Amino acid sequence: MTDQNDSTEDRLNREIARLRRRTFSLWVAGASIVVLMGGLVFGGFNTITETRYVLGTARQTAALASDTGTKWFVRVTVEDQQRDVELSFPLGFPAPDDPICLRANIHRFGGHTSYTGAPMRLCNIPTATQPVD
Repeated sequence: MTDQNDSTEDRLNREIARLRRRTFSLWVAGASIVVLMGGLVFGGFNTITETRYVLGTARQTAALASDTGTKWFVRVTVEDQQRDVELSFPLGFPAPDDPICLRANIHRFGGHTSYTGAPMRLCNIPTATQPVD
């Protein structure tokens, strides 16, 4: 063809390429939805199966500054492991070698344990403010 219009072959090739891109986009969208739903289901089922209170030994306290404020962390030796635990209670900072009560949450998948600070009364040990029976 000598005119300015596209040939039939060029139009056909463009239409086939458009259909291939559309099919690929649909597969990518479907796979993304499956991955997202799998992550949500896994996250929803990874609940806490057991909560217990354990004693740890404080090692050192450090501050981490962020845009929302300062978070205080304490390095704790608990169950023969060193962990960094965020202090969620503003009652004071433990000195090195002081006992600290921790809430140990054991999760369903992987069996990992996460630790958070807890009040000393939950560990069932007397503190300086509690009378000894």
